Formats: sequence, structure tokens, C-alpha cells
Amino acid sequence: MWMPFCRHDAPNSPPCAPPRPSRPVLVLLAMVAMGIAPALAEDAAKPATHKMAPGPFRVELSLDGVLEAREMREVVLRPDIWTELTVHEAASHASTVKKGDVLISCDLTKIRESIKDLETTIKIEDLSLEQTRAEIQALEHTIPQDLAEAERSKKIADTNLSYFLQTEREWLNRTAAFVVKSYGQMLESAQEELKQLEKMYKADDLTEGTEEIILKQQRFQVETMTFLTEQAKVAREKSVQMDLPREEESLRDAVAQRTLALQKAQIDLPLTLGMKRLEFGKLKLEQAKNKEKLDKLKRDADAMIVRSPADGMVFYGACVHGQWPHAADVAQKLRPGGSLGAHEVLMTICSTDVKARVTVPEKELHDVSVGLAGTFALTAHPDEPIPAKLENVPLLADPTGKFTALVGLHPDASTKLPPRLFPSLNGSLKAVVYSKADALTVPAKSVFNEGGDDSQHYVYLSVDGKSLRRDVKIGRRTEAHVEVLEGLKEGDAVLVKKPDDE
Repeated sequence: MWMPFCRHDAPNSPPCAPPRPSRPVLVLLAMVAMGIAPALAEDAAKPATHKMAPGPFRVELSLDGVLEAREMREVVLRPDIWTELTVHEAASHASTVKKGDVLISCDLTKIRESIKDLETTIKIEDLSLEQTRAEIQALEHTIPQDLAEAERSKKIADTNLSYFLQTEREWLNRTAAFVVKSYGQMLESAQEELKQLEKMYKADDLTEGTEEIILKQQRFQVETMTFLTEQAKVAREKSVQMDLPREEESLRDAVAQRTLALQKAQIDLPLTLGMKRLEFGKLKLEQAKNKEKLDKLKRDADAMIVRSPADGMVFYGACVHGQWPHAADVAQKLRPGGSLGAHEVLMTICSTDVKARVTVPEKELHDVSVGLAGTFALTAHPDEPIPAKLENVPLLADPTGKFTALVGLHPDASTKLPPRLFPSLNGSLKAVVYSKADALTVPAKSVFNEGGDDSQHYVYLSVDGKSLRRDVKIGRRTEAHVEVLEGLKEGDAVLVKKPDDE
């Protein structure tokens, strides 16, 4: 029995067993007993080689990709003027819709209020236009009459002044002088009559009472005429000094006023009519703008109920080479109460007819060409590959610096399709880009070059137990094997790795 531990200095310790040999040692001892060990040792001393023999060789290209809809219709809100776009309800991401189904409905409360207010404004403008039109028509009739009246008033004022200067002033002076003269004559007559009465009454035999009455009356007559004569002189003086100059000044003022009134009418009345016409034109222009604004608001209100332009699946945001980088941000905006931006891709309606978009590494561009056939397998269904063909070849990198190509899926009657094919599913395209039935190949680790120069290659041959360097021309390669075009032949033994002395 093998004892894992023993001590000779311990009292009453069990006797130590000899150490048990390891399993490799036991195997080697058995091989020596059978006479096999010398042969294995001799084989172990020989370096590993690869014997050249023609056989099938192919290079397979594998390109990662994603399914993308062949037809995509972007959903964008493009209001003319309305900017307050608040979500009431929105279709969910990845839902299936039919053409005409509601995708997004916005809150219409405020825009409907704006439409109602604008309709009221337009009705008021209609009334203002009618009123202004009536005022213009009235002015068109009254302005000629008002101008004619102003001209008549000026002519009358001119005539009055001319008559006064040429006739009336002199006549009034003569009249005043004649009145003074008349009263003077009447005063003289009254005085003479009084004088004669006084003489007569001294000589006649009339009673003294009657005589006194007559004389009293005559004396009053003389007094009256004296007063009237003085009054006439004062009136004449006033007329000459005050009334006539004032009358002339008044008449001249009237002429000036009527002249200014006519000039003002000639300027203001046409301007008033012109301003009314401009006001009418402005009202019409403002109403036309408001009507246009109303039409735009109504179109915006209709557009705020967004319907699907086609049958398909709803994806949030815009598709960028099969991916949806803004879906999360758009989802936040499309929640009830969320605020949307105009002219932003909110959804994309994708058809169920799909294609694949694959990314081609720049080093593999030389292997891709239109029509290259292969299979596209979804990551979720790797055992159900679909026949596929390359539809285009990338000429330039996309804005992210990647070269992408489109791949058409062409299932046939024997193809077992995955349960559902829809955009955004990942997968890979596999295609054979090179194939040869009788190629000479060596392990990739058997081929070497000088200082990283990939234009010249060599291998090591095993010849009579010695290593011999041989330059070769290579063709296509995979990670595991390299095709040799020149330098080797069938039966050559190629060292798998460099000799130890190299």
C-alpha cells in the first residue's frame, strides 16, 4: 500500500513504503518491455512535415449584415406654420399597420382655437372692407362737389372784395356824407322855421299857451336835428375810420380763407380718397394673408393626424444602413404629451419584403462583385440559410467610414425560411469567392517571408533528413492554408515550422 507520508523519527510510526512511480514513467517502462520505445524516440526526433498533394481548396467570404426593408416610407411632420406639436397617441415601435391607419395623433385643442379666432378676424375684415368700399364710393361722388363748392366760395369772396373796393366803399362814404348833409339841411330848416315862428308869434294875437306849445315843439325839433346831425357826423367818421377798413379787412380775410380752403380741398380730398383706396388695398392684402394662414392652419390640423402611407411595420426614427440609431430618442418624443419637432423623421414604415445590407472590410473589396452568390443566415436562425446574391458593389465609404453593399434574398422551393423576416435582424453572408479542385496547399504557418515583404515567400522542404529552403509563388490564402502556384510539386514534404537552426 502506498503511504503518502511517513516519519522515521516519530515513535510507533509505520514503515515507509517506496515512492510510487508516475503514470508516464509506468507507460514508458511498459513500452520498453514491449520494444516500442526506440521507434517512438526516433519518430519524435523527426520534424513535422506536410506532404504536398492536390486537393480541393476554396476561399469563403463571411460578411456581417442586417436585414433592411426594400421599401421604406419615412413619416415626417411638415407643418406650414404651426409649431406646437404635442403627441396625443402614437403607434408602437415594431407594430404592423395598414395603409391609412393612424400613426400619430397630435393634440388639436390649441390649433382649433387659433382657426376659430382667425375665422372671426376674417369676418371682421369683411365688414371693414365693405365699410371702406362704401366710403370710397361716397368720396368719389362728394369730392367733385366739395371742390366745386370750395371754388364757388372763393369766387364769392373774390366778388365781394372786388365789389367793395370798386363800388361799395365809395358808396358807403358818399351815403355817410349825404346823411350828414341831409341832417344838416334839416337842422337848418328847423332852425329857420323856429326863427320864423318866433317872429310870427310876436306879431300875431295867438294865445300865449298855444304859442308856447308850438315853439316848444319846434325847439325840440331843432334839438333833435342837431343831435341827429352830430350823430351822422360821428357815424360817418366811424365808418371812414373803422367800419370800412374793417369791412375791407374782413373781405380780404374771407378771400384768403376761401383760397386756402380751395387749395386744401384740392390737395386733401384726392389724398383722402387715395388713402382710403390704399387702406382698402391693405385690408384686402391682410385678409388674403389671413385666409392663406387659415388654409395653412387647416392643412396643419389635418396633417397632425398622421396616417400610414403604406402597409408595413413601424420603426421609430430614420433607418441608417439597416440600423435605427435614434429610435430611443424618438420613443421619448412619441410618448403621450411629448413634443415633436417639424421636419424630423419620426417613423419609417418598412415593407416586409427585405434585403440585407452587409459591411465589407476594405481588404475584402477585391473579392466582391455584383451577382456574387452565397447564403445569408440570420443570427437567430443560423441553421436556416437563405440563398442570396450581391446586388451592388460599394465604391465609396459611407459617412461612418464603412463600405456597405446590398444583398438580395432569393429563396427557392427547397429553402426553409425562418418564421419571420423583418428589418433590423442581424445575420451574415457567406459566399465562396475562390474555388479550385486540384490545388496544392500548405499550412499557413509553413509559409514565410523576408522582413514582412509580402511579395516574396518561401518554405522549408525536408529532403533526406535535412531542411532545404525553397522560394514559392503563392495564390489565395485562408487562415489555415495557402495555395502554392509555383515552387512545389506533388509529393514534396514541407516542414510545418521553421527548422531549429534557422
